[in-house]
Amino acid sequence: MGALDAFIFVVIGGVVLFHMLPDIFQVGGIWSLAFLAFGLAVPTLLEHTFHAIARHAHAGALLFAALGLGFHGMTDGAALAEASSSEHQSLLAAGVILHRLPVGLTIWWLLRPHFGATLALIVLAGISIATVAGHQLAEPLLHDLHGPGLAWFEALVVGTILHVVFHRPYHEDHNHDAHDHHNHSNSPTNEPSTDWLQGVGSLVGVVTLLAIMMPYWLGTIEHQHGHHNEHEHHHVETVIQPLAEHSNTEVLHRLLDLSLAVAPWLLLAYLLAAAINFVLPRPFAVPHKQEANEHPIKQSIQGAIAGLPLPICVPNASRLYNLLLQSGAGQTYALAFLIASPLMGIDALLLTWGLLGSEWALWRLAVTFVFSIMMALAIGYWLRQPQHSATSGHNHQQSQTDSEQPSGHWRSRLQQAVRHGYAHLIDHTAPWVITGLIVAALLPSVTGLNELPVLMTLLVLALLSLPLHICATGMTPLLAVLLMAGLAPEVALIILLLGPVTNLTQMKLLSRLHGKNRARVVTLGMAVFALAMTLLMPYWPSSTLPFDSNPHADHWWQYASLAAIIVLYTLSLLRRGARAFVAELLPTNGVQPHKHH
Repeated sequence: MGALDAFIFVVIGGVVLFHMLPDIFQVGGIWSLAFLAFGLAVPTLLEHTFHAIARHAHAGALLFAALGLGFHGMTDGAALAEASSSEHQSLLAAGVILHRLPVGLTIWWLLRPHFGATLALIVLAGISIATVAGHQLAEPLLHDLHGPGLAWFEALVVGTILHVVFHRPYHEDHNHDAHDHHNHSNSPTNEPSTDWLQGVGSLVGVVTLLAIMMPYWLGTIEHQHGHHNEHEHHHVETVIQPLAEHSNTEVLHRLLDLSLAVAPWLLLAYLLAAAINFVLPRPFAVPHKQEANEHPIKQSIQGAIAGLPLPICVPNASRLYNLLLQSGAGQTYALAFLIASPLMGIDALLLTWGLLGSEWALWRLAVTFVFSIMMALAIGYWLRQPQHSATSGHNHQQSQTDSEQPSGHWRSRLQQAVRHGYAHLIDHTAPWVITGLIVAALLPSVTGLNELPVLMTLLVLALLSLPLHICATGMTPLLAVLLMAGLAPEVALIILLLGPVTNLTQMKLLSRLHGKNRARVVTLGMAVFALAMTLLMPYWPSSTLPFDSNPHADHWWQYASLAAIIVLYTLSLLRRGARAFVAELLPTNGVQPHKHH
Protein backbone atom coordinates (compact mmCIF):
# COMPACT_ATOMS: atom_id res chain seq x y z
CA MET A 1 0.00 0.00 0.00
CA GLY A 2 2.88 2.39 0.63
CA ALA A 3 4.11 2.17 -2.96
CA LEU A 4 0.58 2.42 -4.39
CA ASP A 5 -0.24 5.35 -2.13
CA ALA A 6 2.86 7.23 -3.25
CA PHE A 7 2.15 6.42 -6.91
CA ILE A 8 -1.39 7.82 -6.73
CA PHE A 9 -0.22 10.83 -4.74
CA VAL A 10 2.41 11.79 -7.34
CA VAL A 11 0.39 11.07 -10.49
CA ILE A 12 -2.85 12.73 -9.44
CA GLY A 13 -1.09 15.71 -7.88
CA GLY A 14 1.01 16.15 -11.01
CA VAL A 15 -1.93 15.82 -13.39
CA VAL A 16 -3.86 18.41 -11.39
CA LEU A 17 -0.93 20.86 -11.26
CA PHE A 18 0.32 20.55 -14.82
CA HIS A 19 -2.72 19.48 -16.83
CA MET A 20 -5.83 20.93 -15.22
CA LEU A 21 -4.79 24.07 -13.35
CA PRO A 22 -3.05 25.94 -16.23
CA ASP A 23 -6.22 25.79 -18.37
CA ILE A 24 -8.41 26.63 -15.38
CA PHE A 25 -6.31 29.68 -14.53
CA GLN A 26 -6.15 30.81 -18.15
CA VAL A 27 -9.92 30.78 -18.61
CA GLY A 28 -11.14 31.46 -15.07
CA GLY A 29 -8.61 34.09 -14.07
CA ILE A 30 -7.79 35.12 -10.54
CA TRP A 31 -11.15 33.96 -9.18
CA SER A 32 -10.15 30.38 -9.93
CA LEU A 33 -7.74 30.61 -7.00
CA ALA A 34 -10.62 31.47 -4.69
CA PHE A 35 -12.70 28.49 -5.85
CA LEU A 36 -9.66 26.22 -5.61
CA ALA A 37 -8.96 27.35 -2.05
CA PHE A 38 -12.65 26.99 -1.17
CA GLY A 39 -12.81 23.42 -2.45
CA LEU A 40 -9.64 22.53 -0.55
CA ALA A 41 -10.38 24.37 2.69
CA VAL A 42 -14.06 23.76 3.43
CA PRO A 43 -13.90 19.95 3.91
CA THR A 44 -10.67 20.34 5.87
CA LEU A 45 -12.14 22.99 8.17
CA LEU A 46 -15.27 20.93 8.70
CA GLU A 47 -13.24 17.89 9.67
CA HIS A 48 -10.98 19.76 12.06
CA THR A 49 -13.75 21.85 13.61
CA PHE A 50 -16.50 19.27 13.91
CA HIS A 51 -14.85 15.98 14.74
CA ALA A 52 -18.20 14.29 15.27
CA ILE A 53 -19.22 14.86 11.63
CA ALA A 54 -15.76 14.53 10.11
CA ARG A 55 -16.68 11.32 8.30
CA HIS A 56 -19.82 12.90 6.86
CA ALA A 57 -17.93 16.00 5.70
CA HIS A 58 -15.31 13.83 4.05
CA ALA A 59 -17.96 11.63 2.44
CA GLY A 60 -19.63 14.72 0.98
CA ALA A 61 -16.32 15.89 -0.45
CA LEU A 62 -15.77 12.45 -1.98
CA LEU A 63 -19.17 12.37 -3.66
CA PHE A 64 -18.80 15.93 -4.94
CA ALA A 65 -15.35 15.12 -6.32
CA ALA A 66 -16.72 12.01 -8.03
CA LEU A 67 -19.53 14.09 -9.57
CA GLY A 68 -17.05 16.68 -10.78
CA LEU A 69 -14.76 14.02 -12.22
CA GLY A 70 -17.70 12.63 -14.15
CA PHE A 71 -18.34 16.12 -15.49
CA HIS A 72 -14.66 16.41 -16.37
CA GLY A 73 -14.86 13.00 -18.04
CA MET A 74 -17.43 14.39 -20.48
CA THR A 75 -14.89 16.95 -21.69
CA ASP A 76 -12.34 14.16 -22.04
CA GLY A 77 -14.79 12.28 -24.22
CA ALA A 78 -15.21 15.40 -26.32
CA ALA A 79 -11.43 15.64 -26.61
CA LEU A 80 -11.34 12.05 -27.90
CA ALA A 81 -13.95 13.00 -30.47
CA GLU A 82 -11.61 15.63 -31.85
CA ALA A 83 -8.74 13.16 -32.11
CA SER A 84 -10.03 12.06 -35.50
CA SER A 85 -9.42 15.56 -36.88
CA SER A 86 -6.09 16.06 -35.15
CA GLU A 87 -2.77 15.68 -36.91
CA HIS A 88 -1.48 13.75 -33.92
CA GLN A 89 -4.66 11.78 -33.21
CA SER A 90 -2.92 8.75 -31.73
CA LEU A 91 -0.96 10.88 -29.25
CA LEU A 92 -4.09 12.80 -28.33
CA ALA A 93 -6.05 9.63 -27.64
CA ALA A 94 -3.12 8.10 -25.75
CA GLY A 95 -2.71 11.19 -23.60
CA VAL A 96 -6.40 11.33 -22.66
CA ILE A 97 -6.56 7.60 -21.90
CA LEU A 98 -3.32 7.62 -19.89
CA HIS A 99 -4.43 10.44 -17.66
CA ARG A 100 -7.84 8.78 -17.11
CA LEU A 101 -6.37 5.47 -15.91
CA PRO A 102 -4.79 6.75 -12.67
CA VAL A 103 -7.86 8.90 -12.05
CA GLY A 104 -10.06 5.81 -12.26
CA LEU A 105 -7.73 3.95 -9.92
CA THR A 106 -7.87 6.83 -7.46
CA ILE A 107 -11.68 6.95 -7.54
CA TRP A 108 -11.74 3.27 -6.62
CA TRP A 109 -9.45 3.73 -3.65
CA LEU A 110 -11.23 6.88 -2.53
CA LEU A 111 -14.79 5.53 -2.59
CA ARG A 112 -14.41 1.86 -1.67
CA PRO A 113 -13.43 2.35 2.03
CA HIS A 114 -16.46 4.57 2.68
CA PHE A 115 -19.21 3.24 0.42
CA GLY A 116 -18.16 -0.26 -0.58
CA ALA A 117 -17.07 -1.83 -3.84
CA THR A 118 -20.55 -1.80 -5.39
CA LEU A 119 -21.03 1.96 -5.23
CA ALA A 120 -17.43 2.55 -6.33
CA LEU A 121 -18.04 0.40 -9.42
CA ILE A 122 -21.29 2.28 -10.10
CA VAL A 123 -19.46 5.62 -9.94
CA LEU A 124 -16.74 4.35 -12.28
CA ALA A 125 -19.38 3.09 -14.69
CA GLY A 126 -21.16 6.44 -14.51
CA ILE A 127 -17.95 8.32 -15.31
CA SER A 128 -17.35 5.97 -18.25
CA ILE A 129 -20.87 6.63 -19.53
CA ALA A 130 -20.28 10.38 -19.12
CA THR A 131 -17.10 10.08 -21.18
CA VAL A 132 -18.99 8.26 -23.95
CA ALA A 133 -21.73 10.90 -23.82
CA GLY A 134 -19.14 13.63 -24.12
CA HIS A 135 -17.69 11.87 -27.14
CA GLN A 136 -21.10 11.74 -28.82
CA LEU A 137 -22.12 15.29 -27.94
CA ALA A 138 -18.74 16.95 -28.46
CA GLU A 139 -19.69 20.00 -30.51
CA PRO A 140 -22.77 21.24 -28.59
CA LEU A 141 -21.19 20.28 -25.27
CA LEU A 142 -18.08 22.35 -25.79
CA HIS A 143 -20.12 25.28 -27.03
CA ASP A 144 -22.37 25.28 -23.94
CA LEU A 145 -19.74 24.49 -21.31
CA HIS A 146 -17.00 26.88 -22.31
CA GLY A 147 -16.31 29.95 -20.20
CA PRO A 148 -15.18 31.17 -16.79
CA GLY A 149 -18.11 29.45 -15.07
CA LEU A 150 -16.87 26.04 -16.16
CA ALA A 151 -13.32 26.94 -15.11
CA TRP A 152 -14.52 28.00 -11.65
CA PHE A 153 -16.48 24.79 -11.24
CA GLU A 154 -13.45 22.73 -12.26
CA ALA A 155 -11.28 24.72 -9.82
CA LEU A 156 -13.73 23.86 -7.05
CA VAL A 157 -13.58 20.20 -8.07
CA VAL A 158 -9.78 20.26 -8.17
CA GLY A 159 -9.77 21.57 -4.61
CA THR A 160 -11.89 18.65 -3.43
CA ILE A 161 -9.70 16.22 -5.37
CA LEU A 162 -6.61 17.59 -3.66
CA HIS A 163 -8.33 17.34 -0.29
CA VAL A 164 -9.26 13.68 -0.63
CA VAL A 165 -5.87 12.78 -2.10
CA PHE A 166 -4.00 14.50 0.75
CA HIS A 167 -6.42 12.97 3.25
CA ARG A 168 -5.56 9.47 1.99
CA PRO A 169 -8.84 7.64 2.82
CA TYR A 170 -7.82 4.56 0.84
CA HIS A 171 -5.13 4.05 3.50
CA GLU A 172 -7.61 3.70 6.34
CA ASP A 173 -8.16 -0.04 6.15
CA HIS A 174 -4.43 -0.71 6.04
CA ASN A 175 -3.11 1.69 8.62
CA HIS A 176 -4.02 0.09 11.93
CA ASP A 177 -0.64 -1.58 12.31
CA ALA A 178 1.44 0.97 10.44
CA HIS A 179 3.07 4.09 11.77
CA ASP A 180 1.67 7.50 11.04
CA HIS A 181 2.83 8.81 7.69
CA HIS A 182 3.74 12.18 9.22
CA ASN A 183 5.99 10.63 11.84
CA HIS A 184 8.61 8.27 10.53
CA SER A 185 10.26 7.62 13.84
CA ASN A 186 7.61 5.65 15.68
CA SER A 187 8.52 2.28 14.25
CA PRO A 188 12.21 1.89 13.67
CA THR A 189 11.90 -1.62 12.38
CA ASN A 190 9.33 -0.84 9.72
CA GLU A 191 10.49 2.62 8.74
CA PRO A 192 13.23 1.80 6.23
CA SER A 193 11.21 -0.69 4.19
CA THR A 194 8.09 1.48 4.21
CA ASP A 195 9.98 4.61 3.23
CA TRP A 196 11.83 2.85 0.43
CA LEU A 197 8.62 1.32 -0.87
CA GLN A 198 7.04 4.76 -0.86
CA GLY A 199 10.13 6.12 -2.57
CA VAL A 200 9.94 3.50 -5.31
CA GLY A 201 6.23 4.19 -5.80
CA SER A 202 6.99 7.91 -5.95
CA LEU A 203 9.63 7.45 -8.65
CA VAL A 204 7.32 5.20 -10.68
CA GLY A 205 4.68 7.90 -10.32
CA VAL A 206 7.11 10.53 -11.59
CA VAL A 207 7.93 8.39 -14.64
CA THR A 208 4.21 7.82 -15.31
CA LEU A 209 3.48 11.51 -14.92
CA LEU A 210 6.21 12.37 -17.42
CA ALA A 211 4.77 9.83 -19.87
CA ILE A 212 1.36 11.45 -19.53
CA MET A 213 2.46 15.09 -19.67
CA MET A 214 5.44 15.07 -22.01
CA PRO A 215 3.30 15.10 -25.21
CA TYR A 216 1.52 18.21 -23.89
CA TRP A 217 4.76 19.90 -22.89
CA LEU A 218 6.35 19.14 -26.26
CA GLY A 219 3.36 20.61 -28.06
CA THR A 220 2.30 17.41 -29.82
CA ILE A 221 -1.04 17.43 -27.94
CA GLU A 222 -3.21 20.49 -27.44
CA HIS A 223 -5.03 20.91 -24.13
CA GLN A 224 -8.66 20.13 -24.88
CA HIS A 225 -10.42 21.55 -21.85
CA GLY A 226 -10.54 25.10 -23.08
CA HIS A 227 -11.49 26.06 -26.62
CA HIS A 228 -11.96 23.79 -29.57
CA ASN A 229 -13.27 25.65 -32.57
CA GLU A 230 -12.20 28.80 -34.28
CA HIS A 231 -14.97 30.89 -32.80
CA GLU A 232 -14.18 29.85 -29.25
CA HIS A 233 -10.46 30.16 -29.88
CA HIS A 234 -10.90 33.74 -30.99
CA HIS A 235 -13.10 34.48 -27.98
CA VAL A 236 -10.56 33.20 -25.50
CA GLU A 237 -7.71 35.10 -27.07
CA THR A 238 -9.62 38.36 -26.76
CA VAL A 239 -10.13 38.03 -23.00
CA ILE A 240 -6.65 36.81 -22.05
CA GLN A 241 -4.33 39.50 -20.77
CA PRO A 242 -0.72 39.74 -22.02
CA LEU A 243 0.54 38.10 -18.83
CA ALA A 244 -1.30 34.90 -19.74
CA GLU A 245 -0.30 34.67 -23.41
CA HIS A 246 1.59 31.40 -23.61
CA SER A 247 1.93 28.33 -25.81
CA ASN A 248 1.69 24.75 -24.66
CA THR A 249 5.44 24.70 -24.02
CA GLU A 250 5.87 28.08 -22.31
CA VAL A 251 5.28 26.74 -18.80
CA LEU A 252 7.92 24.08 -19.39
CA HIS A 253 10.35 26.63 -20.86
CA ARG A 254 9.82 28.97 -17.93
CA LEU A 255 10.37 26.13 -15.48
CA LEU A 256 13.56 25.10 -17.28
CA ASP A 257 14.89 28.67 -17.39
CA LEU A 258 14.26 29.18 -13.68
CA SER A 259 15.78 25.81 -12.80
CA LEU A 260 18.92 26.51 -14.83
CA ALA A 261 19.25 29.90 -13.14
CA VAL A 262 18.99 28.59 -9.57
CA ALA A 263 20.77 25.22 -9.86
CA PRO A 264 24.39 26.48 -9.53
CA TRP A 265 23.45 28.69 -6.58
CA LEU A 266 21.71 25.79 -4.86
CA LEU A 267 24.79 23.61 -5.21
CA LEU A 268 26.91 26.42 -3.79
CA ALA A 269 24.48 26.88 -0.87
CA TYR A 270 24.61 23.19 0.01
CA LEU A 271 28.41 23.24 -0.22
CA LEU A 272 28.63 26.27 2.08
CA ALA A 273 26.19 24.68 4.54
CA ALA A 274 28.35 21.55 4.68
CA ALA A 275 31.49 23.67 5.11
CA ILE A 276 29.92 25.65 7.97
CA ASN A 277 28.89 22.41 9.67
CA PHE A 278 32.43 21.06 9.27
CA VAL A 279 34.05 24.16 10.76
CA LEU A 280 31.38 24.67 13.46
CA PRO A 281 29.93 21.22 14.26
CA ARG A 282 28.25 22.58 17.40
CA PRO A 283 25.24 24.84 16.59
CA PHE A 284 26.75 28.31 16.75
CA ALA A 285 23.33 29.82 17.45
CA VAL A 286 23.45 28.46 21.03
CA PRO A 287 24.99 31.27 23.10
CA HIS A 288 26.80 31.26 26.41
CA LYS A 289 24.66 31.59 29.50
CA GLN A 290 25.97 35.00 30.49
CA GLU A 291 24.44 36.53 27.32
CA ALA A 292 21.07 36.48 29.08
CA ASN A 293 22.20 39.49 31.14
CA GLU A 294 23.68 41.47 28.27
CA HIS A 295 22.10 44.60 26.85
CA PRO A 296 18.98 43.91 24.72
CA ILE A 297 20.40 45.76 21.69
CA LYS A 298 23.48 43.55 21.73
CA GLN A 299 21.30 40.48 22.19
CA SER A 300 19.09 41.41 19.24
CA ILE A 301 22.08 41.99 16.94
CA GLN A 302 23.68 38.71 18.00
CA GLY A 303 20.42 36.79 17.58
CA ALA A 304 19.82 38.21 14.11
CA ILE A 305 23.40 37.46 13.03
CA ALA A 306 23.06 33.89 14.31
CA GLY A 307 19.68 33.32 12.67
CA LEU A 308 19.97 34.93 9.25
CA PRO A 309 22.55 32.53 7.70
CA LEU A 310 20.74 29.35 8.79
CA PRO A 311 18.65 27.72 6.02
CA ILE A 312 15.69 26.75 8.23
CA CYS A 313 11.96 27.44 8.29
CA VAL A 314 9.59 28.16 11.17
CA PRO A 315 9.25 24.61 12.62
CA ASN A 316 13.01 24.17 13.10
CA ALA A 317 13.35 27.79 14.22
CA SER A 318 10.65 27.17 16.84
CA ARG A 319 12.49 24.16 18.20
CA LEU A 320 15.73 26.13 18.35
CA TYR A 321 13.87 28.96 20.10
CA ASN A 322 13.04 26.57 22.94
CA LEU A 323 16.64 25.33 22.93
CA LEU A 324 17.95 28.88 23.23
CA LEU A 325 15.72 29.68 26.20
CA GLN A 326 16.72 26.44 27.91
CA SER A 327 20.38 27.23 27.26
CA GLY A 328 20.16 30.49 29.18
CA ALA A 329 19.87 32.89 26.26
CA GLY A 330 18.14 36.19 26.80
CA GLN A 331 14.56 36.69 25.65
CA THR A 332 15.59 39.31 23.09
CA TYR A 333 18.35 37.10 21.65
CA ALA A 334 15.95 34.17 21.23
CA LEU A 335 13.25 36.34 19.66
CA ALA A 336 15.70 37.90 17.20
CA PHE A 337 16.79 34.41 16.20
CA LEU A 338 13.17 33.19 15.89
CA ILE A 339 12.27 36.09 13.59
CA ALA A 340 15.50 36.22 11.57
CA SER A 341 16.11 32.55 10.80
CA PRO A 342 12.97 31.93 8.66
CA LEU A 343 13.42 35.25 6.83
CA MET A 344 16.71 34.48 5.12
CA GLY A 345 19.26 31.67 4.99
CA ILE A 346 22.38 31.27 2.91
CA ASP A 347 20.38 29.40 0.25
CA ALA A 348 17.73 32.11 -0.07
CA LEU A 349 20.42 34.80 -0.24
CA LEU A 350 22.28 33.01 -3.04
CA LEU A 351 19.06 32.37 -5.00
CA THR A 352 18.19 36.05 -4.69
CA TRP A 353 21.64 36.93 -6.01
CA GLY A 354 21.22 34.60 -8.98
CA LEU A 355 17.67 35.59 -9.96
CA LEU A 356 17.38 39.23 -8.87
CA GLY A 357 21.00 40.39 -8.79
CA SER A 358 23.43 41.58 -6.14
CA GLU A 359 21.51 44.79 -5.45
CA TRP A 360 18.33 42.93 -4.48
CA ALA A 361 20.31 40.34 -2.48
CA LEU A 362 22.13 42.92 -0.36
CA TRP A 363 18.95 44.97 0.04
CA ARG A 364 17.03 41.89 1.18
CA LEU A 365 19.76 41.02 3.67
CA ALA A 366 19.78 44.55 5.12
CA VAL A 367 15.98 44.80 5.34
CA THR A 368 15.53 41.44 7.07
CA PHE A 369 18.38 42.25 9.46
CA VAL A 370 16.81 45.58 10.49
CA PHE A 371 13.33 44.03 10.74
CA SER A 372 14.61 41.22 12.99
CA ILE A 373 16.47 43.59 15.32
CA MET A 374 13.65 46.11 15.68
CA MET A 375 10.96 43.48 16.23
CA ALA A 376 13.13 41.59 18.73
CA LEU A 377 13.78 44.77 20.71
CA ALA A 378 10.12 45.79 20.78
CA ILE A 379 8.76 42.34 21.59
CA GLY A 380 11.62 41.48 23.94
CA TYR A 381 10.97 44.48 26.18
CA TRP A 382 7.27 43.68 26.22
CA LEU A 383 7.66 39.96 26.95
CA ARG A 384 10.45 40.32 29.50
CA GLN A 385 10.25 37.57 32.08
CA PRO A 386 12.68 36.05 34.58
CA GLN A 387 14.70 33.13 33.31
CA HIS A 388 13.73 30.97 36.28
CA SER A 389 14.56 27.67 34.62
CA ALA A 390 17.53 28.83 32.62
CA THR A 391 20.17 27.27 34.84
CA SER A 392 18.68 23.81 35.01
CA GLY A 393 17.70 23.94 31.36
CA HIS A 394 21.16 25.10 30.42
CA ASN A 395 22.85 22.34 32.38
CA HIS A 396 20.57 19.71 30.87
CA GLN A 397 20.99 21.05 27.38
CA GLN A 398 24.73 21.47 27.80
CA SER A 399 25.13 17.84 28.76
CA GLN A 400 22.89 16.79 25.89
CA THR A 401 24.84 18.95 23.46
CA ASP A 402 28.13 17.63 24.73
CA SER A 403 26.92 14.07 24.29
CA GLU A 404 25.93 14.84 20.72
CA GLN A 405 29.30 16.34 19.82
CA PRO A 406 30.92 14.46 16.98
CA SER A 407 34.32 12.96 17.26
CA GLY A 408 37.16 15.41 16.96
CA HIS A 409 38.62 13.42 14.08
CA TRP A 410 38.31 15.31 10.83
CA ARG A 411 36.86 12.30 9.02
CA SER A 412 33.92 12.05 11.42
CA ARG A 413 33.30 15.77 11.16
CA LEU A 414 33.49 15.57 7.37
CA GLN A 415 30.95 12.74 7.27
CA GLN A 416 28.58 14.70 9.49
CA ALA A 417 29.04 17.82 7.37
CA VAL A 418 28.26 15.92 4.16
CA ARG A 419 25.17 14.35 5.73
CA HIS A 420 24.01 17.77 6.89
CA GLY A 421 24.61 19.61 3.62
CA TYR A 422 23.57 16.93 1.13
CA ALA A 423 20.97 14.88 3.02
CA HIS A 424 19.35 16.70 5.94
CA LEU A 425 19.34 20.14 4.34
CA ILE A 426 18.17 18.82 0.97
CA ASP A 427 15.35 16.87 2.62
CA HIS A 428 14.06 20.11 4.16
CA THR A 429 14.65 22.55 1.29
CA ALA A 430 13.99 20.46 -1.84
CA PRO A 431 10.17 20.45 -1.46
CA TRP A 432 10.13 24.23 -1.10
CA VAL A 433 12.51 24.80 -4.01
CA ILE A 434 10.45 22.56 -6.29
CA THR A 435 7.19 24.14 -5.15
CA GLY A 436 8.55 27.65 -5.65
CA LEU A 437 9.78 26.83 -9.16
CA ILE A 438 6.51 25.15 -10.17
CA VAL A 439 4.32 27.96 -8.83
CA ALA A 440 6.59 30.56 -10.46
CA ALA A 441 6.28 28.73 -13.79
CA LEU A 442 2.49 28.41 -13.54
CA LEU A 443 1.69 31.83 -12.08
CA PRO A 444 1.77 33.85 -15.33
CA SER A 445 -1.10 31.63 -16.54
CA VAL A 446 -3.42 33.34 -14.04
CA THR A 447 -5.22 36.11 -15.91
CA GLY A 448 -5.73 39.39 -14.05
CA LEU A 449 -2.95 38.75 -11.56
CA ASN A 450 -1.10 41.93 -12.51
CA GLU A 451 -4.28 43.94 -11.88
CA LEU A 452 -4.86 42.61 -8.36
CA PRO A 453 -5.15 45.46 -5.79
CA VAL A 454 -2.53 45.72 -3.08
CA LEU A 455 -5.00 44.96 -0.27
CA MET A 456 -6.26 41.89 -2.11
CA THR A 457 -2.66 40.75 -2.62
CA LEU A 458 -2.05 41.06 1.12
CA LEU A 459 -5.23 39.12 1.84
CA VAL A 460 -4.14 36.30 -0.47
CA LEU A 461 -0.73 36.33 1.22
CA ALA A 462 -2.36 36.06 4.65
CA LEU A 463 -4.57 33.17 3.55
CA LEU A 464 -1.51 31.31 2.24
CA SER A 465 0.98 32.10 4.98
CA LEU A 466 -1.22 31.49 8.03
CA PRO A 467 -1.87 27.75 7.51
CA LEU A 468 1.57 27.12 5.94
CA HIS A 469 5.13 28.01 6.92
CA ILE A 470 6.33 29.61 3.70
CA CYS A 471 10.03 29.02 3.15
CA ALA A 472 12.23 31.95 2.13
CA THR A 473 14.10 29.74 -0.35
CA GLY A 474 11.03 28.53 -2.22
CA MET A 475 9.54 32.02 -2.17
CA THR A 476 12.51 33.51 -4.06
CA PRO A 477 11.74 32.28 -7.62
CA LEU A 478 8.08 33.12 -7.07
CA LEU A 479 9.04 36.64 -6.06
CA ALA A 480 11.27 36.99 -9.13
CA VAL A 481 8.39 36.10 -11.47
CA LEU A 482 6.04 38.48 -9.67
CA LEU A 483 8.53 41.34 -9.94
CA MET A 484 8.99 40.66 -13.64
CA ALA A 485 5.19 40.76 -14.00
CA GLY A 486 5.11 44.26 -12.50
CA LEU A 487 4.67 43.63 -8.78
CA ALA A 488 5.27 46.79 -6.74
CA PRO A 489 8.46 46.70 -4.62
CA GLU A 490 6.38 47.69 -1.58
CA VAL A 491 4.29 44.53 -1.91
CA ALA A 492 7.46 42.51 -2.50
CA LEU A 493 8.86 43.84 0.77
CA ILE A 494 5.73 42.82 2.67
CA ILE A 495 5.88 39.34 1.14
CA LEU A 496 9.56 39.01 2.09
CA LEU A 497 8.95 40.04 5.69
CA LEU A 498 5.59 38.49 6.52
CA GLY A 499 5.42 35.37 4.36
CA PRO A 500 7.92 33.26 6.32
CA VAL A 501 7.09 34.41 9.88
CA THR A 502 3.32 35.02 10.13
CA ASN A 503 1.81 31.55 10.41
CA LEU A 504 -0.12 29.34 12.79
CA THR A 505 2.93 27.28 13.77
CA GLN A 506 4.74 30.29 15.19
CA MET A 507 1.56 31.67 16.75
CA LYS A 508 1.00 28.35 18.56
CA LEU A 509 4.53 28.43 19.92
CA LEU A 510 4.17 32.00 21.19
CA SER A 511 0.72 31.19 22.60
CA ARG A 512 2.07 28.24 24.54
CA LEU A 513 4.99 30.21 25.96
CA HIS A 514 3.48 33.68 26.38
CA GLY A 515 -0.30 33.38 26.06
CA LYS A 516 -2.77 33.69 23.18
CA ASN A 517 -3.34 37.43 23.49
CA ARG A 518 0.37 38.19 23.36
CA ALA A 519 0.83 35.89 20.38
CA ARG A 520 -1.89 37.75 18.47
CA VAL A 521 -0.39 41.12 19.37
CA VAL A 522 3.08 39.97 18.27
CA THR A 523 1.75 38.78 14.90
CA LEU A 524 -0.22 41.99 14.40
CA GLY A 525 2.82 44.03 15.43
CA MET A 526 4.99 42.36 12.78
CA ALA A 527 2.38 43.15 10.13
CA VAL A 528 2.14 46.80 11.22
CA PHE A 529 5.91 47.20 11.33
CA ALA A 530 6.28 45.67 7.86
CA LEU A 531 3.72 48.13 6.50
CA ALA A 532 5.55 50.99 8.23
CA MET A 533 8.81 49.94 6.59
CA THR A 534 7.21 50.27 3.15
CA LEU A 535 6.44 53.91 3.97
CA LEU A 536 9.80 54.73 5.55
CA MET A 537 12.08 52.80 3.20
CA PRO A 538 14.80 55.25 2.03
CA TYR A 539 16.02 53.13 -0.89
CA TRP A 540 14.44 50.67 -3.32
CA PRO A 541 16.41 48.34 -5.63
CA SER A 542 16.36 48.71 -9.38
CA SER A 543 13.40 47.28 -11.27
CA THR A 544 15.76 45.90 -13.95
CA LEU A 545 16.40 42.26 -13.06
CA PRO A 546 19.20 40.09 -14.51
CA PHE A 547 16.92 37.12 -15.13
CA ASP A 548 14.29 39.32 -16.77
CA SER A 549 16.79 40.89 -19.17
CA ASN A 550 18.37 37.57 -20.22
CA PRO A 551 16.11 34.68 -19.16
CA HIS A 552 17.29 32.15 -21.76
CA ALA A 553 21.02 32.41 -21.06
CA ASP A 554 22.36 28.94 -20.38
CA HIS A 555 25.77 27.32 -20.21
CA TRP A 556 27.06 23.79 -19.85
CA TRP A 557 27.81 24.30 -16.17
CA GLN A 558 24.18 25.30 -15.56
CA TYR A 559 22.96 22.07 -17.16
CA ALA A 560 25.55 20.09 -15.17
CA SER A 561 24.41 21.79 -11.95
CA LEU A 562 20.76 21.09 -12.77
CA ALA A 563 21.58 17.43 -13.43
CA ALA A 564 23.32 17.21 -10.06
CA ILE A 565 20.36 18.86 -8.30
CA ILE A 566 17.95 16.43 -9.98
CA VAL A 567 20.03 13.48 -8.78
CA LEU A 568 20.19 14.83 -5.21
CA TYR A 569 16.47 15.58 -5.09
CA THR A 570 15.62 12.18 -6.61
CA LEU A 571 17.64 10.46 -3.89
CA SER A 572 15.77 12.50 -1.28
CA LEU A 573 12.42 11.49 -2.81
CA LEU A 574 13.49 7.84 -2.93
CA ARG A 575 14.74 7.99 0.64
CA ARG A 576 11.61 9.59 2.12
CA GLY A 577 8.68 8.94 -0.19
CA ALA A 578 6.36 11.52 -1.71
CA ARG A 579 4.19 12.13 1.35
CA ALA A 580 7.06 12.80 3.75
CA PHE A 581 8.63 14.90 1.00
CA VAL A 582 5.52 17.06 0.62
CA ALA A 583 4.88 17.11 4.39
CA GLU A 584 7.73 19.64 4.65
CA LEU A 585 5.32 22.16 3.09
CA LEU A 586 2.71 21.70 5.79
CA PRO A 587 2.61 23.13 9.33
CA THR A 588 4.13 20.76 11.88
CA ASN A 589 1.42 21.26 14.45
CA GLY A 590 -1.38 21.63 12.01
CA VAL A 591 -1.09 18.33 10.16
CA GLN A 592 -2.47 15.79 12.53
CA PRO A 593 -3.72 12.42 11.48
CA HIS A 594 -7.40 11.80 11.65
CA LYS A 595 -8.61 9.47 14.32
CA HIS A 596 -9.75 6.87 11.86
CA HIS A 597 -6.22 6.64 10.53
